[in-house]
Amino acid sequence: MRSIRRSFLALCLIALPAQAASAQVQAYLLDSNLDQLCAVDLATGAATLLASTANHGLDIPADLAWRGDTSELWTIDLSGGEAGTVDVATGTFTPRCQTGQSGWQGMAWDPATQLFYLSHQNGLCSVLDPASGATTLLGATGFSLIACLDVDGAGVLWGIDYSSGAIVRVDKSTGAGTAVATTIPGFQDLGIDAASGLWYGANTADDALHAIDPGSGAATLIGAHGAGVDFAKGFDLVDGACVTPYGTGCPGAGGFVPVLSMNGCPHAGQQTTLNLAQCLGGSMSALLISSGQAQVPLGGGCFLLVQSTPLCLFIPLGGSGPGGGSWTLTGLIPAGTPPVTIDFQAFVADTASIIDMSASSGLKVDVH
Repeated sequence: MRSIRRSFLALCLIALPAQAASAQVQAYLLDSNLDQLCAVDLATGAATLLASTANHGLDIPADLAWRGDTSELWTIDLSGGEAGTVDVATGTFTPRCQTGQSGWQGMAWDPATQLFYLSHQNGLCSVLDPASGATTLLGATGFSLIACLDVDGAGVLWGIDYSSGAIVRVDKSTGAGTAVATTIPGFQDLGIDAASGLWYGANTADDALHAIDPGSGAATLIGAHGAGVDFAKGFDLVDGACVTPYGTGCPGAGGFVPVLSMNGCPHAGQQTTLNLAQCLGGSMSALLISSGQAQVPLGGGCFLLVQSTPLCLFIPLGGSGPGGGSWTLTGLIPAGTPPVTIDFQAFVADTASIIDMSASSGLKVDVH
């Protein structure tokens, strides 16, 4: 990881023209008893019915997880074990992976590893690779029922034990959990705003939304979901359309296509993290930052997808392995800046031959 704190970063980007950036952080709730998808007002907790999810074999949706790099809402069936997407407009469930196992509880997408993390009612933690469809066991969490998972802006995986209210930091390599605080019991799902660091939890004891302080464990009631919500099993924050992929990436040697993603919606005056995955070992990576989109052929099937001017180029220290890396941008947009739209693209070159180059798709990002 490389932290960029140079003053010219803000100077470069402050010159970008202000554009209409309309996307706002929002939240979705899935009632597993009534098979209904709802939108949730984070200010009041009130839920608004959007559509039925009783379709395509979805029996008991256990959780919701927003995948920001593809702008998709995912769920996993507690009963049947299928994982797939839920259309936020129609409620249509599209199965994408079959785990072959029932009893799933929590589900969280990690943009850094490009994996879904899953918690099971037997106390185990697993990962699901949406590219291959493979589910891999990590290990025991050490807690009886972690019913909710989410990843924060620093890439840390968190869960809450349903019965005890333990706030648990989960090791993404082993699945082992460490309790750091205790909140109220009854949380079935958790949503962490990666940009602001705020935690929200949907609690089935009172069918209401709460703000959670991860340090002290204090839960502050925001408001009831309202009539029509019977059992709020799935809940997650959605960074609207603030991060939109566009164009097509191109592979380098070995067929790897770099994947560029962002942790949540960026806000003016706050730290922003971009993640790079699927890179060849021994490669160097460059992050391009621009104020618009283009499609300039660069040879080998690669395109420059960001506007050529104004343009900032940042090269991280060291190489990027298959696990990738990340850029942490401090002061990307100074506090008080009007909403702007910024475009990003990542290039990866083999250190032995810069001709062997691969590129990610572009990311259009609305900054508030």
